[in-house]
Amino acid sequence: MLLLRYELGKMKGKMRLFVLGCFLLNIMGADSISRSFDSGVKTSDLFSRYLPNITLECAIAALLITHILLGFEHSSHTENVVYSTATGRRIMLYKLAAAICSSFACSVVLLGASLTAYFAWNRANTDWLLLAKVIPLIFVLILLFVLIAFSVGTIIRNAWIAAAVSVGINVAWLGIMMNFQEERILRLPPMGLLVSQKSWFTGVHGSNYELLGFTLSGAALIGLCIATYRLFRRRSI
Repeated sequence: MLLLRYELGKMKGKMRLFVLGCFLLNIMGADSISRSFDSGVKTSDLFSRYLPNITLECAIAALLITHILLGFEHSSHTENVVYSTATGRRIMLYKLAAAICSSFACSVVLLGASLTAYFAWNRANTDWLLLAKVIPLIFVLILLFVLIAFSVGTIIRNAWIAAAVSVGINVAWLGIMMNFQEERILRLPPMGLLVSQKSWFTGVHGSNYELLGFTLSGAALIGLCIATYRLFRRRSI
């Protein structure tokens, strides 16, 4: 646990700059990537542009946090010491828990600061019931991105290469979606759920499609994490 606290301490400076940058992007009104996937649903800027922006930033932060934590021993050249025993390799599970908690904490900061700024100027015509449904799912979506990063990071030990692979997987899926926008099944994985966020709870892509996507993606990623972790425990360092 002391090692994890040290690793998190090393990340504070980088994450503060990232949070500040994301906050400034939202103040400036950056356009969301979800505009490329217009579902025909007419919603307020909060759900069609603002929340997808924040969620994308939270997802990127979750990927970076997870990979930095997982790749710390590789970057500090201590793998042979830390992972020399089965007990040492179990630290990956603590890293996963730390990545989830840190990603959630970062998301709370981003969401809290950005929504505070939004509601300071835009209080009217807000669907508070829909907002209460969307916010919890945002955190579930962040959890899914952490699981993606964990699956990649347990195989690729270099944090920056692993982060590039995780981003590349999601960008590739985004490219597939852009070429086959009518295929609703492509919206079920995490990246699909993210870019179609403004359609959550609208029934545009089918009844409860977002809940189906979270359930299937969660089950698949949990299985993948278990498989990659077992592979990591058996691998020669």
